[in-house]
Amino acid sequence: MSEITIVLIESHDLTRMALNVCLNAEARFKVIGETNNGTEGLKLLETLKPDIAVINTNLPDINGIELTRLFKDFQSETETSTKILIVTMDRTEDTVLAAFAAGADSYFVKETSINKLPEVIEVTHNNNAWIDPKIANIVLTKMSYSVSATYQLLQSFPLEHRQVVNIYNFTEIEFKISELIIAGCNNKQISEKLNTDVNTVIMHIHNLLNKINND
Repeated sequence: MSEITIVLIESHDLTRMALNVCLNAEARFKVIGETNNGTEGLKLLETLKPDIAVINTNLPDINGIELTRLFKDFQSETETSTKILIVTMDRTEDTVLAAFAAGADSYFVKETSINKLPEVIEVTHNNNAWIDPKIANIVLTKMSYSVSATYQLLQSFPLEHRQVVNIYNFTEIEFKISELIIAGCNNKQISEKLNTDVNTVIMHIHNLLNKINND
């Protein structure tokens, strides 16, 4: 199994040190760069092109969300596949939604045990999204509001469900999940109704959120 390369962009020295120790303790991970600011972080990401970028939102110059947006712009012009993992104390709705709108792949709240981080990085590296349970309700509420608003807008049209699929280019499974979200189901309930695991549901919710934010 090849190593998963990681760049750490974290303003707090002690936190960055703890992340470094945690990740380097795993044989499958290799931290290849680290910095405490966004300007240097962007240079590291563009130069080293790691598998995973761990980014804090609270940086002293470019904030983590703007850094994510800038690097995603760079990625769109190059052949890089770096995944963005936001690691932060910030659980506010504006920050969570802005992070995903900027292109973040996963969101980890620092209050969660650091021992969970290796699993989160594995999930993210495998092209899945990891949304911290502490902010899941924000994402679900955004999904419910956005899709419900679209339903209301299209009430006068026949086959309004199919119209929603066309507008956002939802897949069949994404459409089923959106209906369950509107019905008030949480991640676990959705996974049970669709006979799949919670991580798969979270991945689809992340994709749905991206489609709505990019509309």
